[in-house]
Amino acid sequence: MKDKIIDFLNKLPFDSSPEFTTQITSFITNSQSSIERDLFSILEDKSNAIQIRFSAFYTLMVLFRRNKKFSKMEEVCISYKEIFIEKPLFLFQMSMVFRKYGDANNLQIALEYSKESLHKIIEDDSYDSSYPGFYNNFSEIVAMMSDENILIDGKTLDLAFKYINKAIIMNSNYPKYYCTLGRLQVIKGDYKNARQNILKAIDLEDTKEDYAIRISEYQSYLIKCQTAKLMEETYNNINGKLEEISNIKENIKDDIQDGKNNILEFIGFFSAIITFIISSVQISTKLIFSEAVSLLLVMLGALLIAFGSFKTIIEKDNSNMLSTLLMGIIGGSVIVIAIVLKYFLA
Repeated sequence: MKDKIIDFLNKLPFDSSPEFTTQITSFITNSQSSIERDLFSILEDKSNAIQIRFSAFYTLMVLFRRNKKFSKMEEVCISYKEIFIEKPLFLFQMSMVFRKYGDANNLQIALEYSKESLHKIIEDDSYDSSYPGFYNNFSEIVAMMSDENILIDGKTLDLAFKYINKAIIMNSNYPKYYCTLGRLQVIKGDYKNARQNILKAIDLEDTKEDYAIRISEYQSYLIKCQTAKLMEETYNNINGKLEEISNIKENIKDDIQDGKNNILEFIGFFSAIITFIISSVQISTKLIFSEAVSLLLVMLGALLIAFGSFKTIIEKDNSNMLSTLLMGIIGGSVIVIAIVLKYFLA
C-alpha cells in the first residue's frame, strides 16, 4: 500500500495548482483501507524529496479534517511548521487549526494566517491564484467571528464579500461557498438573499459525500438567519414603541406645563383683581375724587403691564412678546390718561 501511495504522490501536480488539493481529496475519498500510518512513514522519512513529504503532509491534513481529528492536525502542523512555513497550503492549514477554537483571539490568528496564505498565492507568480478554497477560508472565518459576536470592521467585511464572490466565480457548483455567502449576508441584514443562498447550498450538496453532516450545518445556518431576522424586527418594534411612549410622555409633560401655566395666570390675575378692588376701596375713602381716580388709573395701568410681563415669564415663550407689548401699550396709555385727568381735574 505504501508503494501505491508514493506512486500517487509522485504523480501529483505541484501544490501551486488547485488540482493538487482536488486529486488528494479524491484519493482520500476513494481509499478503501487505512493509509494514515503509511503517510506518516513517508512524511517522516527525510530521504524523501521535500515535495513528496509535503504532499504526504497535506494528504494527512485532508484525512484528519474529514475524520474530525483536529487535535492530530494541530500536532502535525506544529511539528512541521519550520519545514513547510513558506508553503501557502501550510499557512492555510495553520489557519484551519486556529479557527477550530472559535474564540476571539484564535479566530484573529486564523484570519492573519489566511491573509498571509492569500498574499502568497496572489503575489507569487509560481502559484495559481485561482484557488477558491483560500478565498472561502478567509470569508468563512469572518462569518465565524460574526457568529461569536466579534466586532468586524467594514474593510474586512467588504473583503470577505469580495473573496467569496471570487470563489463562486471560480467554482459555481460548490455548495459550501453559497452557504458562506449567505452567512455574510446575514451580517449585512440581507436576510432574503441569505436564505436563498443557504437553500441553494442545500440543493447543490452531493448526497454521496458527508451529506447528512453538511445538510445539518446548512439547516443550522438557516435557523440562525431566521433568528437574526426576528431579533432585528423585534428590536425595531421595541424601539418604535419606546419612541411612541417617549412622544406621549413629552405631550403629557407639555399638557401638564400648559395647565400649570394657566393656573398660575389665573391665580395671578385673580390676585391682582382682588388687590385692585381692595386698594380702590381704601383709596376712595382717604383721597378726594380727582386724586383717587388718577391713582386708580395709574394702578390699573401698572397692573396691565405687570400681568403681561408675568404671562411671558411663566410660559417662557417668545410668541407671547406681541401680547406683552400690547398689554404694555394699553397699560401705558391708561397711566397717561390718569396723568392727563389729574391735570384737568386739579
